Amino acid sequence: MKKRLTKAYCTTNPEYLDNLLSCLAGTTEDSLIQNGAAPGLDYTILDLYKLASPYAQVIFADESQCIGFTTSWSHYMDSEKEG
Repeated sequence: MKKRLTKAYCTTNPEYLDNLLSCLAGTTEDSLIQNGAAPGLDYTILDLYKLASPYAQVIFADESQCIGFTTSWSHYMDSEKEG
């Protein structure tokens, strides 16, 4: 079996959109692998996010869920300072 395309997390906070998408993409990949799909052959990382996005949109749109989102990306800003 090839290496998974998503990173397996022990814990995460799905109250933020980026983490929610990661969780949903990982769960989607789990299902595909359990049913015989080969990572990188039968699906790509983009496929996983495309499949996860509609579910994330429904959850994000539900005001009772209180989902936040990142407004800055410090790791990108740090790399720009170095370059």
